[in-house]
Amino acid sequence: MGDVRARLGERVKQIRLDRRMTQEDVAERSGLSYKFIGEVERGAANPSINTLDKLAGGLGVELGHLFGSPLVYTPVRGEAPLVREVAASLEEILARLRRETSPRRRSRSKKR
Repeated sequence: MGDVRARLGERVKQIRLDRRMTQEDVAERSGLSYKFIGEVERGAANPSINTLDKLAGGLGVELGHLFGSPLVYTPVRGEAPLVREVAASLEEILARLRRETSPRRRSRSKKR
């Protein structure tokens, strides 16, 4: 089964990299040091449950996700407006793409 600290560290690193975050980003958001984040990722640290909760918050996930529960995005404080803005932009882009590829539009371009 391997060492639980090593598995936890691999999971933390996987989540961090999937979110395109540096150890410094996670440290800033969690209130922990980047050196400690590195120790956790290497399996060298034995963080308390309170520290794991801070770490999860810094990564923007629920505590259980550090142990393999499915990932669901949890916005970090202040990110909700940005998430809404990005979602609205994506909806606008998709609507534009749908209009450009509608059957009526395609048939017009073939006639030319």
